Amino acid sequence: MPIKVLLVDDEEDILWGLSEELTRHKIEVETASNGLEALEKIKKKSFDFLVTDIRMPGLSGVELLMETRKIQPDIKVIVMTAYGSDEIRQDVMTKGAISYLEKPFDFDQILNVILEKEKGGEEETLKNLTLQQFLQLVAMEGKSCEVIVNTSEGEGKIF
Repeated sequence: MPIKVLLVDDEEDILWGLSEELTRHKIEVETASNGLEALEKIKKKSFDFLVTDIRMPGLSGVELLMETRKIQPDIKVIVMTAYGSDEIRQDVMTKGAISYLEKPFDFDQILNVILEKEKGGEEETLKNLTLQQFLQLVAMEGKSCEVIVNTSEGEGKIF
């Protein structure tokens, strides 16, 4: 089954270039030129990845990220921007982005993030467990672990 990616940017040349590059690697790509158009597509179709610019007319990439999480909580979001800063990076990462890229970037950077995250990398993810269920699982395995918790208020670690 092909990887499904929704690309969102108000710059047509970036949409075209990224779309061509990803399609060459057998990735199914749809595009949207703004956040509102992207949100409509997300409501109608499931995607594995959302690759979005931050600064766009109408609905910003950050707003799109937050709205997308409500509709498709498992979608992997890659954020790109020409106006990067540490504050923006931290903001989008705490809101659920898996990667943050500053323009200009090499098209291979996005391809590599998509391929690495699609195969799972070395990280394993458990979803929809209560804290009690998770702690029981860790205790049964007789192992220790570090859990990174991300919320809209910030990030924390449990050892």
